[in-house]
Amino acid sequence: MRSKLWPSLEGLSNSVPCCKVARMLSRKNHETLGQPLPPEWIERVQNLMDDLYRSKCEKLHRTFSIHGFHYPNELLLIVSLIGKNDPHSLPVSCFLSIDLEQEGIWSGQLETLLDGAGMFFDSFFAKKEWNDYTPDWTKATFRKKTIFYMTTRENVALTIEANRLLSQK
Repeated sequence: MRSKLWPSLEGLSNSVPCCKVARMLSRKNHETLGQPLPPEWIERVQNLMDDLYRSKCEKLHRTFSIHGFHYPNELLLIVSLIGKNDPHSLPVSCFLSIDLEQEGIWSGQLETLLDGAGMFFDSFFAKKEWNDYTPDWTKATFRKKTIFYMTTRENVALTIEANRLLSQK
């Protein structure tokens, strides 16, 4: 069953320009390049995260930066907490990946990753001195689904921009 909040991603592989950096950010080695998630999805995730954590982000002078890519058999969501006035300050980035059960079937997968991101940031904001980084992909079961996550200090927007510039040469 498809969520009303999240439209289908079916058929997007040819409608979105490919992104070479997505291969580097993903958990798997893919033969094809990752496709960015549609801007309207990214905007919905951004709005949801902003709404859920507005008071905590304002207190820390932080905001969210959202990135997502899809592959034939993987969906990747990256949610970074960055400085509101200085996007180059050290962020906290949560990478979440899920295998697609069937190639091109997206139903419920982004919601699972988004809920996982919510659990992570609930934990992050609950501790005054949070420092539980997991820089390697870690397997977890969430809602009877297997997901993978890692948490880093990587500024994903800078990584994407640097790789975009390097690929132009």
